[in-house]
Amino acid sequence: MAAPFQSSLANDPGSSNMVPPMAYRFMYGVTEYPPAGNGTLLKTLQDNHINYIGTAAEGGLSNKMLVAGHMLDGMPFNYWYSVAWCAINLELDLANEVINGSNTTVNPLYYDQQGIGRLQRRALKTLRSGISYGLILGQVIDTQLTQESFNAEYEKGSYAGNAVINAVPFADYTSLNQSDYADGKYNGLSAVVTPRRGFESITFNLNVTNFVGA
Repeated sequence: MAAPFQSSLANDPGSSNMVPPMAYRFMYGVTEYPPAGNGTLLKTLQDNHINYIGTAAEGGLSNKMLVAGHMLDGMPFNYWYSVAWCAINLELDLANEVINGSNTTVNPLYYDQQGIGRLQRRALKTLRSGISYGLILGQVIDTQLTQESFNAEYEKGSYAGNAVINAVPFADYTSLNQSDYADGKYNGLSAVVTPRRGFESITFNLNVTNFVGA
């Protein structure tokens, strides 16, 4: 278990240090599970999302590797890593924007439409970073819809394969949540993201013929 933990902890997301898929990552200081006579067992492990150490011999490599980098719920490690990264960094960056906005006389952050737009832009910047780090699929989209309209567009698949930040406009939000302005509360930001993942299985179709066409 130490080798996969070390590999996961070595992730340091950055635009020049992207996070690779955990599936088939090289592992060091480990011994592979012997494939001879264990085909059924290894398939059972994979079917139940239990990782094991294999070899990269299928790719002509002598390295040991992790098969197949899943969590027990069947999702790739990168899926939940990306989800956690988004949750942590969106909260961090938005809190940073609010705190800094209360400590400047040049550009204070106020609870109005301009302030909501500023928070949305900060969240969009966070998701752009996630895309450049290899964590999030697609392009960044910003929307300004009521929550009901945003949910309807999401259900229609309008944002499939992209990273979206919706900010309910000030007028709409305060009319629907009349006590929130007095409390300084804004719950109108929503995000939709699709974590990036790697290939795990490829089928290559090869047709062979003796027929020579004209």
